[in-house]
Amino acid sequence: MTPKDVQYLRKWGTVIAFSILAGLVGGLGAIVFRTFVDVVHGFFFGWLLPRVSYEVSGFNLGYLLLPTLGAFIVAFFVIKCPEIKGNGVPEVIEAVIFKGGNIPGKFAVLKTIATAITVGAGGSVGREGPIGFIGAALTSILARWFNLSREMRKLLVTCGLAAGIAGTFNTPLAGAMFALEVVYMGAFSINLVPIFIAAVTGNAVTLAVLNKAVEIDIPEGISYAIPELPLFFLLGLVLGFLAAFYAQFLYRVADGFSRARVPEIIKPAMGGFGVGVLGMLFPAYGIFGVGYEGMRMAFYGELAVGMLITLGLVKMLATALTVGSGQSGGVFAPSLYIGTMFGAAFGEAVGLLFPGLGSNPAVYALAGMAAFFSGMTQAPVTQILMVTELTRSYAVLPAVMTSAT
Repeated sequence: MTPKDVQYLRKWGTVIAFSILAGLVGGLGAIVFRTFVDVVHGFFFGWLLPRVSYEVSGFNLGYLLLPTLGAFIVAFFVIKCPEIKGNGVPEVIEAVIFKGGNIPGKFAVLKTIATAITVGAGGSVGREGPIGFIGAALTSILARWFNLSREMRKLLVTCGLAAGIAGTFNTPLAGAMFALEVVYMGAFSINLVPIFIAAVTGNAVTLAVLNKAVEIDIPEGISYAIPELPLFFLLGLVLGFLAAFYAQFLYRVADGFSRARVPEIIKPAMGGFGVGVLGMLFPAYGIFGVGYEGMRMAFYGELAVGMLITLGLVKMLATALTVGSGQSGGVFAPSLYIGTMFGAAFGEAVGLLFPGLGSNPAVYALAGMAAFFSGMTQAPVTQILMVTELTRSYAVLPAVMTSAT
C-alpha cells in the first residue's frame, strides 16, 4: 500500500467518522427540539387554553389569544435578530455556499426558541425545516470545535441537515436526497455516502429514543389503476401551477407586512391574530401547527370535497400570515398539508366523474402531497423517495412520480 493510499483511506475514515458523529448530533438535536415544541404546545393548548376559553355561538374565542400571544413573544426575538424569520433551510444553503459552513451559535439558539414558540402556540408552520436547521447548526458548532477545514465544515453542515430531516419523517433516503437537492443542487457521488450515513444515523437515534419518528398516518394497501396515470399527470400540472402561485403569494404577504406602517413588534401579533381567527373557525382540522391530524382525516376519507378545498385554502392563508408576519418556522409541513387536501379533493372528483375506475382518493392525496411539495421546493426526487419510505411500498410509486415530476 502506497503512502497515497494510506492518506486516502485516512481521509475517508475521518469523513465517515465525522458523518456518523454529525448524524448523532443531528438526531439528538431533533429530539430535543421536538420535546421543546411539545412542552410549549402543552403550555398554550393544555394549560392556557382552558383558562381563557370563552364560547360565543359555538366558537371558542380563546383560540384567538394563543397564536397572537406566541407571535408577540417571538417578535422580541425577531427584533433582536431579524435573520431568525423563516424556516432555516435557506440559512443552511447560505452557510454552505457563502460562509464556509459557519452558522453562529447565538443565531441558532434564538431561532430554535422562536420556532418552538411559534409552532407550539399554534402558528401555521412546520418544524421539519427548523429541525434540519438545528442539525446543521449543531454540526457547524461541532466542526468549529474540531477546527476542521472549510470543505469539511460545509459537508458536515449538510450532513446535519440530512440527519434532522431523516429523523423527522423516518425517511433516511429522502433526508439525504433533500440535503443534496437543496444544498448541492444534485446527487454528487462524492457527497452522497457521508450524507447518507448521517441521515441513517440521525434516523436511528430518533427511533431509538422516540420509538416513532413520523406522525403522518397513511392507509396501508392503497393502489391505483394504470388508466389513472394521465389523471395523476393532470393533478401534477394543476398543483405545480398552484405551488408557483403560492410561492409568489408568500412573498407578497411578506412584502405587505414589511410595508405596513405599524411598529415592528406588532406585526407578528397581527399575523398571529389572523391565524387565531382561522384556527377558531376550524379548530380540529390542523390549521394550527403542523396539521398532521387534518392530513389523517383526508387520507382516510373523512372529509367532503368542499371541506377539503376549504381547508387547503385556509391553510394557505394561515401559513402566509404566520411566515409573512415575520415569525419563525417552515413551510415543509404546510406544503404537505395543502397538497394532501387538494389531491384528495381531486381524487374525490375523479371518483364522481369516472366511477368505473374505482379510484382511491387516498392515492391522489398522496400524489398531491408529493406534487405540491415538489413544486414549492424544486426537490421532486426527495418527495418520490419520501412517499416510498412513508408507505413502505412501491405500489404507488409510478403515480407519485407522474405527479411530482
